[in-house]
Amino acid sequence: MKRIMMFTTAVAGLFVLAITVFLTSCFPQPDISGTYTTAVHARQGNGRGWNGTAEILLTQTGASLTGHVTLHHPHAGTVEIPITSGSVQDGKVVFFGHTNLPLGTVDLKFTGVAKTTRIEGAVNVELDSLFGDEQDTATLYLSKA
Repeated sequence: MKRIMMFTTAVAGLFVLAITVFLTSCFPQPDISGTYTTAVHARQGNGRGWNGTAEILLTQTGASLTGHVTLHHPHAGTVEIPITSGSVQDGKVVFFGHTNLPLGTVDLKFTGVAKTTRIEGAVNVELDSLFGDEQDTATLYLSKA
């Protein structure tokens, strides 16, 4: 009796796995590759804020993302941040960026959701420099350029 139950459980598990693989192949993830633009209304940890813009180039290969973020900061100027890793899964978009500056580093983390016509999400940017550290957050609405 135990063997029959174990066999039935194993067959049911394989059936669920086969259906999952079939449905995944029938409904592939949409490719979000492209160039996006967004306004940036950032808040700093000290309560101050700044306004700028950004262009984001995303290249999707399977579920992986690469590319770069070009951030236009009102005081720091233009900063190019390569995307070091990222992924797209079930419409969820996550990517990380890092760059070295002459006097410090910038780290970026974006988490969002791919919508029909844009990607919406939150970004955290950390600047570590000789002049001090800064943490900025913003909600972004990425529109294809």
